[in-house]
Amino acid sequence: MSSFLINNITSNDFEANILRILVANKIYFPISDDGHPCNYNIRIKVGSEIYDRIYRYYRNKSGKIYLRNELFKEILKIETEDILKVIVLEENKTYEIIKL
Repeated sequence: MSSFLINNITSNDFEANILRILVANKIYFPISDDGHPCNYNIRIKVGSEIYDRIYRYYRNKSGKIYLRNELFKEILKIETEDILKVIVLEENKTYEIIKL
């Protein structure tokens, strides 16, 4: 299984309830055939629960996972400067997030 760390959570990410996927880690996510920005449905696993969320692909920028307030602030309790481990369970579809 592949995994990577997210250690780039800013105050803007916190306010928007998003995780930015840096260019080096975008290989684990869906990529647009034509290079244009595109939304993809993905699943996020936290503990035994699975949540349907959106991943936004951008060609020359970080991708974004939109977690929504409940998952970002109430369940994962993410704060700026936290480190998250993302385990790829099913390529381009399912990702487990663990707060370190």
